[in-house]
Amino acid sequence: MHKDKEFFETIGNLVKETGKISSLIFTLLSSSNWKVNEHSRSIYSRSSLVKLLVVVKLLNIPTVNMAIGGFDLKGLLPFGKDVLYKVKNSVNINWRKMLLKQSYDCLQSIDINHTSTKSDQVPCFVIDDTDIPKTGRKIEFIGRIFSHVGKGYNLGFKSLNLAYWTGINILHIDFSYHVEMGKKKNQGLSKKELRSRYTKERDTSSLSTKRIEETLSKKTDNAIKMIKRAIKKGFKAQYILADSWFFNKALAQYAKKVKVHLISRPKFNNWKYEYKEKHYTIGQLVKKLRYTKNKKWSRKLHMNYIRVKVNFQDTEMVLCFFKEKKRNVKWQALISTDGSITAIKAYEIYQNRWTIETSFKELKQLLKYGKTQSQDFDAHISDATHTLIAFNYLSTVKAVNSHQTIGELFRDVSAKWVKPNMMKKFWNSFFQAIKEISVFLTQSIDELIELVTKNNNFLSSLKNLTANLSAET
Repeated sequence: MHKDKEFFETIGNLVKETGKISSLIFTLLSSSNWKVNEHSRSIYSRSSLVKLLVVVKLLNIPTVNMAIGGFDLKGLLPFGKDVLYKVKNSVNINWRKMLLKQSYDCLQSIDINHTSTKSDQVPCFVIDDTDIPKTGRKIEFIGRIFSHVGKGYNLGFKSLNLAYWTGINILHIDFSYHVEMGKKKNQGLSKKELRSRYTKERDTSSLSTKRIEETLSKKTDNAIKMIKRAIKKGFKAQYILADSWFFNKALAQYAKKVKVHLISRPKFNNWKYEYKEKHYTIGQLVKKLRYTKNKKWSRKLHMNYIRVKVNFQDTEMVLCFFKEKKRNVKWQALISTDGSITAIKAYEIYQNRWTIETSFKELKQLLKYGKTQSQDFDAHISDATHTLIAFNYLSTVKAVNSHQTIGELFRDVSAKWVKPNMMKKFWNSFFQAIKEISVFLTQSIDELIELVTKNNNFLSSLKNLTANLSAET
């Protein structure tokens, strides 16, 4: 069980030598204390193997196969790719607990003002989902999902994510993958396609089985469970921010119960809201109020707005409408369980929800979130976890060190590290040079190597030279 430290420290030293940012991130990763279920026959610690998989993400190595079999980490690791694949495909590693702990640990590095009155600095839970498109038709549980962006049905999963806006940066603290059964209950696939999908036997009590059960659960119910876990872990927020897809009675009542106010977009549907002892839909209410004294102008937002108190399915809430002073622009709405919130404040705080949209873009473009094409569903959950962990480290270093973008940080780590193939060439050349000098001086190679390694100035020069090699990779 000591071999795990050897391979991880070797890669750690290689990354640390290349710059301050790489060293900061790797120090955070090394200090993480994750309790991973160990296999009785494991030679290498699974905790260290998981950390290595996060490093692979940070170094922009597309796949485990390329990390082990390619030129990136080849020769540095004392094991083959199967060791890492066993970890990725494990049915009993608690990936959710690991991500929750890592995000909370990252939170401890950030100075949060829980009493801030500035709208963009208010700590918030943010709920949203994103498409995870796939091309492999044999992936376990794969099916067609409706894309609200592309307005069509594509092969893939839906990723429901709970993030935490600290007022400075955003951290992903939980997620679940979901499928859509469709009207015919076949996920939009033919019988042949359903039969050809990969299958894997699992114990009904395994952690993997629980993640699979989530794929068919209602996303709003799962979102509430995520928030419960986050609050239990110690996350403190003033608001829950959610799009109209997640707004319902259960979420509103839960927000009231835990005293974390909800701000959401209500659905423009047939749901009724009680206003002055009469019931209206959202559409009917805006038509009734838009020409009354309730309508006001905000110089700050450059919008007309309306604020009224309503009762939604036995829950007292504040409903706000907004409209720009332009032709053919429709009224938009926000609803909140905070009875004292102003319309302007609700609008400003809700803007923090866009931080999760930005993070999805960075996760997909930089860290390849959801890009794994493994047939095993467990590999998809583990890969997504590694990606979110890597993002949280980048986000934390960005917040603490005031860097401009996560993209810049990612390029600093992934593009500037001294790659092993370059290091291998360097040390081969160095050894050949020592060999030729030994012939010229008629001394043994061992004596020369011992002589130079005892010279501190020489070692310092070598260290600077290897660090400078990163610019060439």
